[in-house]
Amino acid sequence: MKVPRWLTRLVPVILLFPPSGLGTLNVAGGCESPDERPPILTQPSVPFAIRDTRGKTAMTFHCDPRGIGHLTTSDASDYDWVLATSDSAWHYREWQWWDGHPHGDSCRPRYWANVRFRVEAVYQPEPSIVAGNNPRALQAECGSSIEYRVDGFTSIQQVLPPHQVDADLPYFDIVFTMRNTTGHAVRDYAQFFACYTAANADPDDVGRRRSHWFWDRSGALVRWSDKGVTHLNGYVVHPDAYFHDQGRIPHCPRGNGRIVGTFQYPVLVSNASPAGHRSIILVDPQHAAGLSQGMEGPAMDYILFPGADNVEFGPSEQFTAHIRHYVVRSADLPSIGQLKNLWKAFTGAKPSVVSRARALRKSAPW
Repeated sequence: MKVPRWLTRLVPVILLFPPSGLGTLNVAGGCESPDERPPILTQPSVPFAIRDTRGKTAMTFHCDPRGIGHLTTSDASDYDWVLATSDSAWHYREWQWWDGHPHGDSCRPRYWANVRFRVEAVYQPEPSIVAGNNPRALQAECGSSIEYRVDGFTSIQQVLPPHQVDADLPYFDIVFTMRNTTGHAVRDYAQFFACYTAANADPDDVGRRRSHWFWDRSGALVRWSDKGVTHLNGYVVHPDAYFHDQGRIPHCPRGNGRIVGTFQYPVLVSNASPAGHRSIILVDPQHAAGLSQGMEGPAMDYILFPGADNVEFGPSEQFTAHIRHYVVRSADLPSIGQLKNLWKAFTGAKPSVVSRARALRKSAPW
């Protein structure tokens, strides 16, 4: 079959969404119900294929205006890693907060942001695209960008597929850039993200939950349930965070931000899928305020902030955080040695990944 020429080239697509909410909604019981909020933005859903060193597809995921809406590996193409609920995604923006914010635990920016979704390029998720040892098909730059604005803050979430990966260690990178556009300084700024993960729900009963792991300050992987954490009622935080000795993350909308420990490195590890893969999320150590578990396991959550010493987030200031998300072949819980290797590759890659993200943003209209 002849491959259309447009699939082998960078194809910029700009999709603009109108404001999804401008006012303040008083919410006493958490995230808004469907009749209290604007419609959820789930379309368009655009596929990206991650190639291994042989040019074969190792993993395919779909980006949409929320984040990652679907993800499968090549050897288990019928298993979607994103939890099958009406509004689940990976790296889904949930809340942001700061000292004096008036919104309670209303899901802002999840439902109330003005969103722009842009795709710089798409890899055709068929092996024919790389037939003939075409190196340009593997080396072309591509990615997606979600810009969202709410309550005076502007954030850009860029998803960057790597050029090629080890077949057993596929991953993608995310670069977040957060800017204070309120015109004044704020204190205690942070933003919360969730990854709703199918492997942390019982495969025979989606209503049953399975707790996952974080990399504890002790150096070991510890299960959230062993810390008494069920649904956002406890957090492990940056060991040098300015709020550590307060015993809580200031203004955190769930669980009073209660601190139950510190992390060695900000890393989350899922249960194994039926095919023997695990989701491993690595969060920028400069900007990881804390980690938690939601829904007794399926929600793998992290919080970003300006930095361990940055109580104040000044007007027009911004920070950039790097996330790497692996879906590794590992039926057994990975060893600390294996995680150290992933961590070393992750931290070493930040300059080049951020440089790629900035290059792609140069062509964006914002």
